[in-house]
Amino acid sequence: MCVFAAICDVLAAIDNGNIVYNPDMTAPYSVNTVATYMCNPGYELNVDTGNEIRTCEEGGVPGSSADFDGDAPTCERMNNHKLTFN
Repeated sequence: MCVFAAICDVLAAIDNGNIVYNPDMTAPYSVNTVATYMCNPGYELNVDTGNEIRTCEEGGVPGSSADFDGDAPTCERMNNHKLTFN
């Protein structure tokens, strides 16, 4: 009987940012690998569009593939002149 380990593929890149994987640094990623999104200088993470941290999780069926949970966030240009009105 062959048993295949569930793995996650690389996540799609995000504009104006990058993804750091831990502990696996290169694809394919093993279950429990954590992907952390970070934005380039001058941009901030918009977690309203997705998750800052995503984890490679195994599917419910033994031998099935795995996938990262949640959704990718976006990196938005920082607004240094935020106005607040009372």
